[in-house]
Amino acid sequence: MRGQRGQWAGEGYLVSTLVTIIGLTYLYMNNVEKFHGTKNEARVAIIVCLASLFICQQLLLVSYRIKSPWYRPGFLPPSYYQTGSLLADQGNNI
Repeated sequence: MRGQRGQWAGEGYLVSTLVTIIGLTYLYMNNVEKFHGTKNEARVAIIVCLASLFICQQLLLVSYRIKSPWYRPGFLPPSYYQTGSLLADQGNNI
Protein backbone atom coordinates (compact mmCIF):
# COMPACT_ATOMS: atom_id res chain seq x y z
CA MET A 1 0.00 0.00 0.00
CA ARG A 2 1.31 3.40 -0.85
CA GLY A 3 -0.49 5.12 2.02
CA GLN A 4 1.48 5.88 5.16
CA ARG A 5 -1.11 4.34 7.49
CA GLY A 6 -1.80 1.06 5.69
CA GLN A 7 0.51 -1.87 5.19
CA TRP A 8 0.40 -5.19 3.40
CA ALA A 9 1.77 -8.24 5.20
CA GLY A 10 4.43 -8.63 2.49
CA GLU A 11 5.80 -5.17 3.22
CA GLY A 12 6.33 -6.01 6.87
CA TYR A 13 7.88 -9.38 6.08
CA LEU A 14 10.22 -7.86 3.49
CA VAL A 15 11.41 -5.01 5.71
CA SER A 16 11.78 -7.15 8.82
CA THR A 17 13.71 -9.80 6.86
CA LEU A 18 16.04 -7.18 5.38
CA VAL A 19 16.64 -5.56 8.78
CA THR A 20 17.36 -8.96 10.33
CA ILE A 21 19.78 -9.91 7.53
CA ILE A 22 21.56 -6.55 7.84
CA GLY A 23 21.88 -6.89 11.60
CA LEU A 24 23.15 -10.47 11.42
CA THR A 25 25.65 -9.48 8.73
CA TYR A 26 26.99 -6.70 10.97
CA LEU A 27 27.31 -9.20 13.84
CA TYR A 28 29.06 -11.73 11.62
CA MET A 29 31.43 -9.09 10.30
CA ASN A 30 32.25 -8.07 13.87
CA ASN A 31 33.19 -11.67 14.75
CA VAL A 32 34.64 -12.79 11.42
CA GLU A 33 38.01 -13.72 12.94
CA LYS A 34 36.35 -16.40 15.08
CA PHE A 35 34.90 -18.16 12.03
CA HIS A 36 37.91 -18.07 9.68
CA GLY A 37 41.40 -19.41 10.29
CA THR A 38 43.53 -17.32 7.96
CA LYS A 39 43.61 -13.59 7.37
CA ASN A 40 42.92 -14.02 3.65
CA GLU A 41 39.71 -15.95 4.34
CA ALA A 42 38.65 -13.26 6.80
CA ARG A 43 39.35 -10.53 4.24
CA VAL A 44 37.28 -12.29 1.60
CA ALA A 45 34.47 -12.76 4.11
CA ILE A 46 34.55 -9.07 5.01
CA ILE A 47 34.42 -8.08 1.34
CA VAL A 48 31.43 -10.37 0.80
CA CYS A 49 29.78 -8.93 3.91
CA LEU A 50 30.30 -5.36 2.72
CA ALA A 51 28.86 -6.16 -0.70
CA SER A 52 25.83 -7.89 0.80
CA LEU A 53 25.33 -5.02 3.27
CA PHE A 54 25.37 -2.52 0.43
CA ILE A 55 22.85 -4.52 -1.58
CA CYS A 56 20.51 -5.17 1.36
CA GLN A 57 20.61 -1.56 2.53
CA GLN A 58 19.87 -0.35 -0.99
CA LEU A 59 16.90 -2.76 -1.17
CA LEU A 60 15.69 -1.42 2.18
CA LEU A 61 16.02 2.15 0.94
CA VAL A 62 14.14 1.33 -2.28
CA SER A 63 11.32 -0.32 -0.34
CA TYR A 64 11.08 2.74 1.93
CA ARG A 65 11.05 5.10 -1.04
CA ILE A 66 8.17 3.18 -2.60
CA LYS A 67 6.23 3.71 0.60
CA SER A 68 7.36 7.32 1.10
CA PRO A 69 8.19 8.89 -2.29
CA TRP A 70 9.08 12.23 -0.67
CA TYR A 71 12.19 10.74 0.96
CA ARG A 72 15.11 11.78 -1.26
CA PRO A 73 18.16 12.70 0.84
CA GLY A 74 21.18 14.18 -0.88
CA PHE A 75 24.59 15.57 -0.11
CA LEU A 76 24.20 18.92 -1.83
CA PRO A 77 21.86 21.72 -0.74
CA PRO A 78 18.79 22.37 -2.91
CA SER A 79 19.18 24.74 -5.84
CA TYR A 80 16.89 27.38 -4.28
CA TYR A 81 19.23 27.98 -1.30
CA GLN A 82 21.03 31.32 -1.42
CA THR A 83 24.76 31.00 -1.62
CA GLY A 84 27.54 33.51 -1.61
CA SER A 85 30.72 34.61 0.02
CA LEU A 86 31.08 33.92 3.71
CA LEU A 87 32.70 37.36 4.03
CA ALA A 88 29.43 38.95 2.94
CA ASP A 89 27.59 36.75 5.46
CA GLN A 90 25.72 34.98 2.68
CA GLY A 91 26.60 31.39 3.55
CA ASN A 92 23.95 28.74 3.18
CA ASN A 93 20.91 30.88 3.91
CA ILE A 94 17.45 29.68 3.10
